[in-house]
Amino acid sequence: MTTDHIGMTRLKLHADAGATGHHPRDARPHLTPAKDMFHMNPIPRAAISGTVAVLAGLGLSGCTGATANSRAEYEPSVAPVPTSRSTRVSHVPELPLDSYRLSTRDRKIIERAEFTLANRCMRERGMSWPAPLEPLGESHSPNERRYGISNATIASSNGYQLPPPVGVTRTEQHQWDQRSKARLASVDRATMNAYTGEGGNGPGCRDRARQELAMWWVYSSDPVSAASGAAWARAKSDSKVRAVNAEWSTCMRTLGHPQPDPLSAAGSWAGAAATSGTAADGSMRAPSAKEIAMALADVKCKHAVDYIARRQAVEAGYQAAEIRSRSTQLQTHRSAWQLSVRKARAVS
Repeated sequence: MTTDHIGMTRLKLHADAGATGHHPRDARPHLTPAKDMFHMNPIPRAAISGTVAVLAGLGLSGCTGATANSRAEYEPSVAPVPTSRSTRVSHVPELPLDSYRLSTRDRKIIERAEFTLANRCMRERGMSWPAPLEPLGESHSPNERRYGISNATIASSNGYQLPPPVGVTRTEQHQWDQRSKARLASVDRATMNAYTGEGGNGPGCRDRARQELAMWWVYSSDPVSAASGAAWARAKSDSKVRAVNAEWSTCMRTLGHPQPDPLSAAGSWAGAAATSGTAADGSMRAPSAKEIAMALADVKCKHAVDYIARRQAVEAGYQAAEIRSRSTQLQTHRSAWQLSVRKARAVS
C-alpha cells in the first residue's frame, strides 16, 4: 500500500495471509485499524436474500462452559437453506453488514476526488503528487473467498491462489504491481511531508482534501469491522458451523485430502507460492497439480454439503444481531461516508 492511501498497515485475521489486495490465498475477515478503514471496506452487497434470510435469535452473548444444549439457546435460528444441488447458489456470499460498507465504485469516486483536491493544494505549494494508477480489470469481491474457494473454474487454473482481476493475466497484474510500487520512488521527503502532513508543518494537502470531503470517519473506529469480527467469531463456534465443517471434512477425507475445514485447507498451501519461486517475468508460478487437485476436491465437497449457503446463513444471523445491538453506530458510519461520496461527486 502506498503512502498516499487512506491507511497504514492492515491487520487481518485469516487462515493464510490473504487480503483484499492481490494475494495468493483465501482470507478471513479483517480487523482493521481506524485509519485504514476506507481502503479495507469490501464491496457492499444487497441485504441478504430471502433464500438465506435469518430469523434472528435472542441472547447471542453465550456463556463459558455451557453444555451443547444450553449453547444452542444462544445460537440464531436460520430459515430453510436451499441446496446447491437443486437451486443455484452464488459463489459470493451476501451478508447483512455489506450494506454498511463502501462499494468499489463509491470508493473510487472518493479516491479520485481526494487526489484532485490534494493535488490542487500541492500545486499551490509549487509541488505535485503522482496520480494513482487506474486499477486493472474488475476486482473480485472480498466476500468471494470468505469461506474458502468455491469456484471450480478458478480452482482448476489457480488452485488456492487468488486469480488476477477479471480480464487480467498474471503477467499484467505483476507488471501493474511493480508500477504501483515504483510510483512514489522519486518523491522526495519535502514533497511527502507536504502531502501527508508529516514533519510537524501543519496539515498536509491530503488532510485538507479529506476535510473538504468530510472524511472524519476515516480517523474513527470502524463499527462495521468490529461487528463483522464479532459475528465471525461467534459463527465459527456455532454448532451448525461445526456440523457443516465436519460433513465437508468427511467428504474431503473420502477424496484423499484430510482437512478439518476449508480455511485450513487453504492455509495448508499458504507457503506454496513463496517456496516455488517466480516465473521468468516475475509473476507467480502456476500452482502444482497437487494443489489444484485439493482445490477441486474442496469445491466439490462444498457443493455436496451445501457449504456456502449453510455457512452464510449462520453468519448472517449473527451479523443481524450485531446490527441490532450497534444500530446507531453503524447508521452514523454509513451516513458519514455517504456524505463524503456526495461531496466527492461534486468535485471536478
